Amino acid sequence: MTSLLIRNFIYECVRIMNLFFGAKKPRIAIFCYHSISGDGWRFSVRAQEFKKQINHLIKTYTPIKASELPEYISGKKEIEKNMFVLTFDDGYEDILSVKDFLREKGITPTIFLITDSRNANRAELETERPLLTREQIRELIAAGWEIGSHSRTHADFSNLKSSGIQKEVGDSKDMLERELGIKIKYFAYPKGFHSNEIVRAVEGAGYDLGFSMDDGYLDKGADKFLIPRVGVDGTHAFKQFKLIYSPSAMFIRGLIKKIIS
Repeated sequence: MTSLLIRNFIYECVRIMNLFFGAKKPRIAIFCYHSISGDGWRFSVRAQEFKKQINHLIKTYTPIKASELPEYISGKKEIEKNMFVLTFDDGYEDILSVKDFLREKGITPTIFLITDSRNANRAELETERPLLTREQIRELIAAGWEIGSHSRTHADFSNLKSSGIQKEVGDSKDMLERELGIKIKYFAYPKGFHSNEIVRAVEGAGYDLGFSMDDGYLDKGADKFLIPRVGVDGTHAFKQFKLIYSPSAMFIRGLIKKIIS
């Protein structure tokens, strides 16, 4: 409760800062969601609230795919307008409830899957909600969704040794490619945790991009294996969502994470 009160105060400060320091430079923001549900879990966002957020976002931001990001990082394409990429972590079945809505809005998300769903680390996930079946995943692929890995079991990466890192990072890629018959190019760090060893393992496994939870925008020359994302969950009121991807909010959230890390 106290932490939410502090966060509410911070976002009020952000609102005021944006009145004076709002940036005009075009930018790319990458959003991370988990579950679409009204069950009250912190990382669930109610479908109605999710649609409200997206409808607000697309008024000023254009959706693009994760597969387009390398061209902006390399400078082959210029960032000439505000754009965003939508991602989902873990791969919960309940996100299917917004599949048709996102198609209607012209949004092609990327979903980061826990590869070995039967042995998913439920203690780390903090939920028992169902994960997508392989058949459901294939339906998303047919609908144009892009697929990435979120590790093999969503283990606690902060306690993994080298062999465990390789298994979670490399084996998950191999398993998805074998079972789905597609190239897996993207990896999202579970809970956003990454170290130099983990980042190098992702690069060494043959992924093209690695996605963190480090708040910020994607710019030309960005580290391909530390793509920043901003997380959205069920505790964000709509007025906070409207501020969450503003320059001031990005700066403050990133600063707080550095202080407490």
